[in-house]
Amino acid sequence: MTLRISKILNRHKDFFAIIAIAAVKRLNKSTDLKAIQFIKKLGGCLTDSFLDDGFLLDKNLVYISQN
Repeated sequence: MTLRISKILNRHKDFFAIIAIAAVKRLNKSTDLKAIQFIKKLGGCLTDSFLDDGFLLDKNLVYISQN
């Protein structure tokens, strides 16, 4: 499985390198790479990936009224 994933990612290495470099540059002077998070979502293709300043959760909000 790992070998297959490596071959697939190898085809898109330039695309992901650009995203990775941009993510590290957004850390400013911080060296904490844990500040970069990957959010995975099923569907689409690898080149649908993007870098965002924030993130969106694909969830419904539930409001509980207090009486």
